Amino acid sequence: MNTKNKMYMYAYHVIKNGANQKKYIADALYDYWEMNEGMSKEFVMLFRDLGWMFQDLKGDGVIRSNGLNGTASRWWIT
Repeated sequence: MNTKNKMYMYAYHVIKNGANQKKYIADALYDYWEMNEGMSKEFVMLFRDLGWMFQDLKGDGVIRSNGLNGTASRWWIT
């Protein structure tokens, strides 16, 4: 089973068990994913915020971008 199908299955599981708002579904899904896949909740949350981390590093002058979005975006060390 691929990762996307696992995510659908796990999301179904946590919604079926009572989570009904996106925030609570995501939190329960992190816990369920960690329990079944072994990837830490902290890692998943940090990975989800990767775009914000790039913006922080850009603001600190550590990296810069070409200003484009999506797949056209490129980042490099200043």
